[in-house]
Amino acid sequence: IREAAALGGLDSWINALDNHHDYSFRHSMFVCGSLTYFAHALGIRGAELDQLTLGGLLHDIGKCRIPIEVLDKPGKLDPREWETMKLHPVYSRDILCKENDLDKDLTAMAVYHHEKLDGSGYPDGLTNRQISDHVRLTAVADVYSALIDKRAYKGSMSSEDALEMMLSFKDHLDLDLVREFRKFTLDRG
Repeated sequence: IREAAALGGLDSWINALDNHHDYSFRHSMFVCGSLTYFAHALGIRGAELDQLTLGGLLHDIGKCRIPIEVLDKPGKLDPREWETMKLHPVYSRDILCKENDLDKDLTAMAVYHHEKLDGSGYPDGLTNRQISDHVRLTAVADVYSALIDKRAYKGSMSSEDALEMMLSFKDHLDLDLVREFRKFTLDRG
């Protein structure tokens, strides 16, 4: 993982996220790992797998610009705080577009992983085919991690319950990928 980050010349941003918010860094590491292993199980190899690995690690890099009091709020975010939180993909775009030679697909993973198939996601309201396969894979790993993690504002969920809930997100996630991720996650234990 660090090798992929060094390859992209992004160590300073990864360290910034680690120093800013421990949970966001750990979440990014988990998403990176599960995304990488899942993509490998799907038959993805070589440079494409390297790109997915780096994209998973960087998917929440913009959270290094979100205030800690928003990231760690123990209750539900109010509308102003939610609008602040929704800026992290925009910040990711700002950070990653300033880096040299980053593939647009890698940047898209960080910018669009909160887009939904029905267009109700953020930051740009993309729909169905506008959302790349790499972004779809990232979204599945991100949602799974968010559901199974214990946070200040919610308890953890079992893998089985999280995956069952994800299967109900038909207008949000690519359900074919969710079904494959479910098989991958539950069968490898």
